[in-house]
Amino acid sequence: MDIAATLLASDEAFASTLLIILLDRFGDSFLSGEEGTWTPETLRLEIKDHFNVDIPDDNLGKLIAAIAVLTTDNFYRSLPSFLFTVHGLLGDGTSWSYAEPIDLEDLAWGMQEAILLSPPQEDLFDSQIVAYCQTMIKREGLLAPPAVLTFAKEEEAYGHITSYDEDVMIEQADRTNAVNEYIEEQIQKLLQQISSIPSLNTSVDFLKAAIMSELEALYAEDKWL
Repeated sequence: MDIAATLLASDEAFASTLLIILLDRFGDSFLSGEEGTWTPETLRLEIKDHFNVDIPDDNLGKLIAAIAVLTTDNFYRSLPSFLFTVHGLLGDGTSWSYAEPIDLEDLAWGMQEAILLSPPQEDLFDSQIVAYCQTMIKREGLLAPPAVLTFAKEEEAYGHITSYDEDVMIEQADRTNAVNEYIEEQIQKLLQQISSIPSLNTSVDFLKAAIMSELEALYAEDKWL
């Protein structure tokens, strides 16, 4: 089994990696073919035919979520689409509930990978998405969000901080930094994974280089509190 096939079957594969593999093999026909975006079943059948792999449901969900990020702006405009996409990118399949809170690390990584795939054209998210992220940040008891979730920062939350809260602030900073560190680790893993994919065509080589450049820039950012 070659590297692409191995990754398609691996639960360690990132959505971005899977998407690059398909772009290399099929071009963008599965995104915008004559009959539109391929259905999940068509994706499954084509992957089986071209790679001799029965793609796991979780990886198929990652691909569907990544394709949705590329082809629509619903991730930034609709809370149900946002939640669907984050769960999909994380490999949660379809067995999750909207009522189930998303862990802060998972929320931050889902947001990071979606932004990597398709940066927002504006620095504006739907107000319900912002409120959801604020709720998840508050659920952790944090005043300062992880770097990728700074759009959900509530400036007024700092108004009551006093010098007597130093221990609390240190504890919160440790938690926020732990999430930032997790995102850096994920970025490094994604860099290594994408680097392992050989024999890409010219157009996908360009995309791969662009994604890796962005990942390296993200990895180099100072996010510590």
